[in-house]
This record gives sequence, structure tokens and C-alpha cells, in this order.
Amino acid sequence: MKGISKHKKVTLLAFVALILLGCSTEKNSAINRGYHNVTARYNGYFNAKESVNEGVRKLNDSHKENYEEILPIYVYGDESAARSVYPQMDRAIEKSSYVINNHSMYIKKVEYCSWIDDSYFLIGKASFYKKDFEKAEEMLVYVASEYKEDQIRFDAMLWLARTYIESEEFSNARGYIDKCNVDEFPEKKLAELKAVKADFYLKQENYESAAKELKNALEFTKKREDKARLTFILAQVYKESGDSKNAIRYYDAVLKLSPEYEMGFYANIHSALAHEGGNSGPIKTKLKEMAKDEKYEEFFDQIYYALAELELKENNKEKGIEYLELSYEKSIINDDQKAKSFNRLADIYFDDELYILSQNYYDSTVSFVDKSQPEYPEILERRNSLTRLVKDILVVSKEDSLQHLSTLPKAEQERVVDDIISEIIADEERIKAEEEANALNAQNTPTNSKINQGTSTDWYFYNESTIAFGKSEFKKKWGTRKLEDNWRRKNKSSTASNGFDIDYGELEDLGIEDTNATSRDLKSPRYYLQNIPNSKSKMNKSHNRIIAALYDLGLVYKEKLNDNKQAIITFEDLVTRYDTSKYHVSAYYQLFRMFTESNNTARANEYKNKVLKGFPKSQYAKLIQNPSYLDNEKNQASDASMFYEKTYQLYKEKLFVRVINNSSKADSTYKGNDLLTKFHYLKAQSLGETDSLTVYKAALETLIKNYPDSPEAEVAKRTLAYLTKGEPVAGKENESAINYKFKADAKHHLIIILPKDGVDMNKAKIAVSDFNRKYYKSDELKISSTVLNNGERLIIVKAFNNVFKGMDYYKSFDENTDILNTIKESVITKFAISVSNYPEFYKANDIDGYQSFFDINYK
Repeated sequence: MKGISKHKKVTLLAFVALILLGCSTEKNSAINRGYHNVTARYNGYFNAKESVNEGVRKLNDSHKENYEEILPIYVYGDESAARSVYPQMDRAIEKSSYVINNHSMYIKKVEYCSWIDDSYFLIGKASFYKKDFEKAEEMLVYVASEYKEDQIRFDAMLWLARTYIESEEFSNARGYIDKCNVDEFPEKKLAELKAVKADFYLKQENYESAAKELKNALEFTKKREDKARLTFILAQVYKESGDSKNAIRYYDAVLKLSPEYEMGFYANIHSALAHEGGNSGPIKTKLKEMAKDEKYEEFFDQIYYALAELELKENNKEKGIEYLELSYEKSIINDDQKAKSFNRLADIYFDDELYILSQNYYDSTVSFVDKSQPEYPEILERRNSLTRLVKDILVVSKEDSLQHLSTLPKAEQERVVDDIISEIIADEERIKAEEEANALNAQNTPTNSKINQGTSTDWYFYNESTIAFGKSEFKKKWGTRKLEDNWRRKNKSSTASNGFDIDYGELEDLGIEDTNATSRDLKSPRYYLQNIPNSKSKMNKSHNRIIAALYDLGLVYKEKLNDNKQAIITFEDLVTRYDTSKYHVSAYYQLFRMFTESNNTARANEYKNKVLKGFPKSQYAKLIQNPSYLDNEKNQASDASMFYEKTYQLYKEKLFVRVINNSSKADSTYKGNDLLTKFHYLKAQSLGETDSLTVYKAALETLIKNYPDSPEAEVAKRTLAYLTKGEPVAGKENESAINYKFKADAKHHLIIILPKDGVDMNKAKIAVSDFNRKYYKSDELKISSTVLNNGERLIIVKAFNNVFKGMDYYKSFDENTDILNTIKESVITKFAISVSNYPEFYKANDIDGYQSFFDINYK
């Protein structure tokens, strides 16, 4: 046996013993124990453990750290990452299961094979990494309870705690953590126990306890890279808790541990961002040196952002803004940082009440920010409010400019227009020159970010930014407002009209309605001259636009921006410019309320009297005379209606959490109001967008129970029938004549449709088979093929126990970048289909019809 390794010698001897003696798992002999222990360890457990380790390495290698958030203590990956390690984890489960099934020597309630508990544990661990937490829990609970006297029970309890933490079952996690707090707990596992505790608190945002456990974990952690990670996380926790001093202390400690390049960079950056006063000179010098070093080029945007924050903390706003502009200009691939820089600039200009500039930067923020970020709804709402405000400002500015033009002689009008066009041409040439000089950074500059900076005049048509804004924004619908009849200017030269509907969606280019190409050319005189209000009718429409915009502008200042100062200026501008309008009484009332809130009794009384004398029968007069009038049913209905309109607007803006909150508030505020059914329906639909199918169904059932005879209940019943039984929702367009049924718990196939020519069917089936064997070996999937009437060919992968398993395969198929590359480009379409729907689909060759059903119900 010369030349054979020791490992192979032991295995070979055991194999010879098996042949000669027929080693039984039911007979307790030294030879049997020796054979099954050796074979279980080296032929099964060893390979299973290596396979798990290989999968974990793959997860770590593919993981991209997000240093803008607190780093995870453990890297598990998302659902997609979990699917990528199915092959490794399934192999571990297969090998471990083989050990249990073929080498367990459980005789008279005693297990004589030492590797059975380890194999159960590995199955639990592999299932955990697959995110099959139910299976992981089953295996780990078995190990913890069945092997109460063995050390492995502590491993099982730690992984059970990790399983429950990931499942957000924190009370169960707490229970197993507490079970580890015993004297016999192995000292060599203390670092892991403390880290699990820290993870337990971090996932619940209990930063004080997390910091304590992270420091405890550091005491027992030996590996330098592990210490660096935990130290970095500890620094982040202190920063999140507002303890900048300790944050800087631990970021500096990270650097002393010689971390890998990226972590070292972020330790420097975050240490600078945590600086709260004192001498920032050395930090700035270090950051400026980094900004000159080409090895940090991909991080220049973050370096300039850190410099900006240092300047802003020292009230050097101009320098801070300069660095923020450099930050987004230098941003190459980091959309998150770009969004962060835009948002910081937007906030600065918002606080300075420079709302047009602020709107532009919020608009750019929305374009780049990750929609899953918790602050996204707030950013979106502020952007929307400012967009509304800017549109109102531009309407007033444009109409004022047009009205001024109308007072000039025709020759003077043409001269002014020629000047405007000359300005625009000059600006275009300047911008083109700048873009050519800095082409690399031009694509990173926010759209219209220099609004109101190009020219000194406030006149509407001299500002290309306002026109560009109007061209893009007025394509969106913002509702209609009908003005009352017979309003008039205090200047009696402008008489009343019959009023008209303002539909902002139709005011493209801020009022230009001619679709002729020439009329939409900013360098064409016709663009400007055609909209001059040179008749009584046009002038009345122009005034109507100003009135509606001023009123809406006042509301935005007051209700959306909480800027009472500008709201007062705007409402007073409205009621000073015009004698009367549909909005006067409301504007007087808003002014009365704001002056009352600011304790300006004289001005409050002024507007109170205007309401009481000019509009004595209005609801606003009744509100002033009797503040409890809101309890009146009629007024409450009006209030509820306004609240519903506001809530519906939030729904249209996809701010679903606020819709849910508003709907709950309506329940307690407007009891008995007919609109409650609509609130409940909006709430149900919003829950359908944000929560599970179970919660959505429950919300629909509540609506049906509480309001059984309402139109909304009828819609809810049809929706619920569709969700529960697969019956189509009435009114939902169905491209198929077949009444397919959606059943989540039914067995499913995955159908892959290939063209009738140009694809080797055998090679395609082999590729799918190889994919199944690597990623879904334990599912024992089968493959078959057939041909449709039109000649297109089907590969059928079957069968999955439910829709979730089928869709997991569907997603994994999309994500695969190796085995399936040979056929992916040829795939016409693919979809999951229940075994009961498949015969109907196949008989009718109903690809388009079923595809529609699949897109609506499965995707």
C-alpha cells in the first residue's frame, strides 16, 4: 500500500472490513463502530462540511458591503444570493442525509456513530443558508434536544438563535440565547455567543445593548479581520446613537487593525463625518490629499461629501455647497452617493426658502435614490409639494410676463421677443461650450440644476430653466379647478368672463396649446406672440390662471411646507390683486387662522371681519362664530371629503403608509360618514401594496363585513373571489377565453417555450437538466418536452409543490449566468403553470392568453 495516503488507507481498510465481515448498523461491535465512524466522517461528513464552507465562501465573495448602513455582523445574502448556493447546500444535505441513513448505529437508545449529531446539525445549517428556516429550525431543535449532554447542543442553540433572529421571532431567539448563559458554555464559543447577542439587539435597533455586546465579543475575538469588522460596526452603532466621540475612537481603532482597503477608506470617511467641532484642519488636509490620489478616484464623490459636511458644520455654507457640487460631478458609479449629495443640496436650499432650486435637487434625488430607503416617501412627498409650488410660481410669472407684453406696441413686443431669443441662443452656446469642455462630467450634472442662476432677471421668458421645467412638468395631470363667474380686477379695465376649467395637464409649455412644431420652438417668435392675451377673453383666462395658481401656492406654503410667512404674502397678494374670486373667502379664513396663531390680533380681526361681513352665510363664517361647528354633520362631511381627496392624492403618489394612517384616522374622526367605505377600500389596496396576501385578504373581508351593501364591498368581493378561488375580477381585461384558476398551494410546472427552428432541443434539455442537477438536486425534478400546433416547442420542468417553489425556480432561471446561457437568448417566454391549468393551456395553444394571466397573477 506504498504511496497511498493515510486517509485513503483508513478508508480502504474499512471497506475491506465491510466486504469481509459485512458491517451491520444493528450490531454493536468494535469493527462495526470503527467502520461506520470512519466512513461517516471521511466519506460523508467531511465532504458535507466542505460543501457548506464552499457555499459560505461564495456568499462572502459575492457580498457587496454598504458602508452607508450599519454593516451586518453575519453575511447571509438575500433570496437571490441564497439561490446561488443551492448546489453547495443541497450537496451538504445529501451527504449528511446519507451519513444518517447508512451509518447511524442507534442501538438500545444509544447512538454509537459519533457523526450523526454533526450531520443533523449540518443539514440545519445548510437549510439556514438556503433560507429554509422551517427546515433549519426542525433539524437544530432536534440536535439541541436529543444531544443534551453533548457540546454540540450549544452550536445548535446558537444557530437556532440566529434562525429566529433572521425570522424576526425575537422572543424565541432570546430563549435560546438565555439557555447558552450557563457555566458549562465552552469558552472557545464565547466570541460567537457575544456576536449573536449583538446581532439580536442590532436587528431590533437597541443600540445601547448592541454596543455592550460588541465590546464583549471583541474581548474574545482572535482573528484580525473579524476584530476589524466588529470594531467598525461598533463605531457605526455609536454614530447612530449620537455618540460622535466614541464613533471616532473606534473608527480610528479600525485603522490600527490594518483592515482591507475599502473598509480602511470608509473608516477615514466616517471618522471625518462624525467630527463635531474642534480643530478639523488635520482631517481636511487628509481628505484633500486623498482627493488628489488617483487610487481613490472611485471614492472622490464621498471624499468631497465629507469635506462638504465639515464646512457646513463650521457654517461655511458657500464652500460646503461647492464641495457638494463637486461630489455629484465626480460621482462615477455610486448612485447612492449621488442621491445623498443631491438630497443634501436640496435640504440646504429648502431651509433657505430657495424653493425652485430645492425642487430641482429633490427631483434629482428621486431619480437616483434607492426606492426601498425608509426616507424615500418623505423625499418624494417634498419633491411633489415643491413641484406643485414651482408650477404655481411659474404660472404666475408667465402670465404676468404675457400681460406685460400685451400692453406694449406690436413693434415693441417683437423687439422684446427677439431679445429673449437672443438670450436663449447665447445660453445654448455657453452650455454647449461647457459640455464640450467637460464631457465626462456632463452626464452627472442634475437636470436643470442651475435654475435661476443663468440670468439676473426674474422675467419669465428670460429664464430657460423655467420654460424647461414647464415643458416637462406640465405633461402630468394635476387635476382641474373651475373658477367662479364674474371675478374682476380692481382695475376696472378688465371685465369679467364666464370663467373656465384649468387643467394643468393641458397647459403644456405653461399654457401653449398650439401643437404646431414652430409654435413649440423656443427660438421661434410665434412661441411667445401667440399666447399674448391680446383680447378680452384671453386676458380673462390669463387672470384666471393667476388666481388659481396664487391660491394653490398659498395652500402649498401653508399645508405642505409649514411656511406661514410666505403663505400670508401669497394669500394677501391674491386678495389685494383682485376684488373677488371663488377663493377669496377661503383665503381670508386662512389669513385669519395664521394671524391668530401668531397672536397678531389686529390683523386676525381684519380678516375675520372680511369673512363675517362679506360672506356671512359661508361655512367659514360659522367656523369663526362657533369653533365647535366642526362637530356639525354637514361641516364634518365637507371636512371628510377634503380629507379623502388628500388621502386619495397620497394614494396616487404611492405613499401607501400615509394612506393607511389617514384611513385609520378617518375611522375615529368621521364615524358614520359615507366616505368611510372609500377610506377602507384605499386602506385595503394600500395594504395589498405593502403587506402580505393574507393581510390584504383580511382587509377586504373587513370591508365586506362592515359595509356589505356598498359599491366598494362589491368590488372587494370580486377581488377576494379572484384571490381565493382564482375567479377573474369583473372588469379586469382578460386576453384569454379560458377561465384559468389561480391556486397558490397547487402543484406547478415551469414551461419554457422555444422557437420551432434554430435551437437544438436535446442540448436545451441537457442544459436545463444540468441546471436542475446543480441547483435543485434535492427536488428530484423531471423534464419532458412537446410541440405546440404552431411548431413552437415546450420544455416542461415538473413538479413543484406550490406556486412559491415554482416561482423560486423561475427567478433562479433568470439569475443563472453559466449553465443556461446557451439557451436563454432563444427562450420566447417561460412561466409557471398549475397542473390543472396546463391541459387547458396546451389544448388551446394559448400562449398569449396564459402569459397575460401569469403576468397579472404570478409576477
